[in-house]
Amino acid sequence: RLGRRYRYEEEERRRRSVADYFEPGNMVSLVLAFLLLGLSRNVYRNLASPNQVMNTSFDSLKLVNTYGAFGSVSKERKEVVLEATMAEDFSNPNALWEEYSFKCKPSG
Repeated sequence: RLGRRYRYEEEERRRRSVADYFEPGNMVSLVLAFLLLGLSRNVYRNLASPNQVMNTSFDSLKLVNTYGAFGSVSKERKEVVLEATMAEDFSNPNALWEEYSFKCKPSG
């Protein structure tokens, strides 16, 4: 008797767990995941290619693209310098401007 009840509960649990996969929220997530994988096909091809193209979008919606962080690293770097003055007249050529220094700045 206990064996039958245990098997019945196991079957119910298995049926519920399979049915949970087909809930609308899970189906939308799966469809979006497969859509994104399909759109990424050209990105993967580009990644494996010996003639990689950097910083390019591969679909009209611009959802997937390549990221060229290391495509053109050079020794010369441009950086933003923030300066401030306590002078009331900013256009005064004698105004003392001081640069803000940041802890994580590459040259500072």
